[in-house]
Amino acid sequence: MIDIIRREQMDIVNKKMPHLTRDETFEKTGKYSVKLYWEELAARINEARHVPCQTTIIFLDKNHPPNAVEATVRNI
Repeated sequence: MIDIIRREQMDIVNKKMPHLTRDETFEKTGKYSVKLYWEELAARINEARHVPCQTTIIFLDKNHPPNAVEATVRNI
């Protein structure tokens, strides 16, 4: 999910500032992409609360940054 969000944000920035390098665009979109990720994750967790089942499984894929796993699990 974060990869998709980051890609979308990079595309938006590239349209506005095409002179930036890929690395500059990546750096520029970091904080906002993470904010959008947390919002999307919260929305999906909230949706899961309204599904009539007892178990909800949330996957963190192998590309989830190791330094973000603890914060992600804590927020879930």
